Amino acid sequence: SIKRRANQMAHVILAETTASVSELKKNPMATVAAGEGFPVAILNRNEPTFLFLSFDFANAWRLENKR
Repeated sequence: SIKRRANQMAHVILAETTASVSELKKNPMATVAAGEGFPVAILNRNEPTFLFLSFDFANAWRLENKR
């Protein structure tokens, strides 16, 4: 059976690709490449820690959302 911590919450992850902190440390460029230009969610103990954006993706998003 799966046990959950009482304070553990479900998360919506806005990325199709995820990687662990360990994978990122082991091979950062391969982790970035896995996203194929799109965001990569970095997980620590299956909890989202941060969203890794390529420069091109971030710049495109910035230009799209410029007011």
